[in-house]
This record gives sequence, C-alpha cells and structure tokens, in this order.
Amino acid sequence: MNLSRPTTEFQIVLCPQNLELLCSARAARALKVKPSAAAAPQPGCFLCQWRIEAARGHPGDYWLVTNLPTLFSFLLARTRADRLPAVLAAFNTRLNFALLGADPPFQWRPKEIVLVRGNPRAVIGSMNDMVGLLERTAGRPDWAPAKDDEDFINITPFSAINWDHPRHRFQTELQKLVDHPLSP
Repeated sequence: MNLSRPTTEFQIVLCPQNLELLCSARAARALKVKPSAAAAPQPGCFLCQWRIEAARGHPGDYWLVTNLPTLFSFLLARTRADRLPAVLAAFNTRLNFALLGADPPFQWRPKEIVLVRGNPRAVIGSMNDMVGLLERTAGRPDWAPAKDDEDFINITPFSAINWDHPRHRFQTELQKLVDHPLSP
C-alpha cells in the first residue's frame, strides 16, 4: 500500500510586469492613498490589471476587486481600519487560491503590485452593475442561484465581455496563459 501523499503538478508563471491595481476615488479615500501613475494602456498579461472599489452592501461593507479583461471578481470584507498593505495581502491570497484552484492549477507571480489611476468605463459600468445586483439580491437566496455573493457575480453574464460569464472568461484566459507562457 502506498501511503505517500498525492502530488498536484502545477506550473509557476513569473510575470516580468507589475500587477496594476486601478484605484477608484472612493477606494483611494478609504485607503488614504493617492495613486500618481497612470495605468498601462496595454498590459502584457490579462492578470496584470485589476480595479478596486469600496462598496456598501448587506450584510456589510466590502472591497470589490475586479479583473479588467475578464470581470472576474473577489469580494473582500472591509472595515474602516483597513489600510493598503492588509487589503493587498488579502487580494494576493485570494488570487493565489483562485489560481491554485483552477484547472490546471498554477502559481503566478508579478514583479510587484502597484496602485495606479485609470477609469475604464466598461469595467466601471459592470462593477456598478455588480454592486446593484448584490444590493437587490441581499437576503434573497431564492433570487440568486449561487452559493454566495462572489459566486453569483462571477456566473452572471455582462455586456462588457460579450455576455459571457466572468468565471468562464477567466478560465479561458488562464488556459491561454498556460498554453502560451509569458517570456521574461
């Protein structure tokens, strides 16, 4: 009998670029930061640009962190005492868990995470839609056919990604990255 633990093979992708976190005005005020650099017009990898928004909902406040090309999103619990390092650590942890839970699992490491400014209108509109959907479905489990709020927004189709689901789009882009890794 073999008692050794099964191993999961995964690929480590080192990104030569920074992960840019576009910060909304509301998030910048809440985090007491002022991003000075502008977002890159064309990131080298779909994982390189995310946007953070401070949102209110039920049962409490949260950070909505959304990937720009796929609209795949994380909901992070928010408190008034949150500071940038804690939010970045929570985001980085959630992103790593999502990547390790993907099929196939892999690790991705950007050069560093930087706060930038930028206002991609289609993404802002979709994030506003997400917040509105979460407000309308709060406390109504019969209305949202998902295990939780984050799952609900990631299986909802959005026009900014041609009526695709963020989870499906994220998985498709992830598979492209695995099939054609970045070169440093």
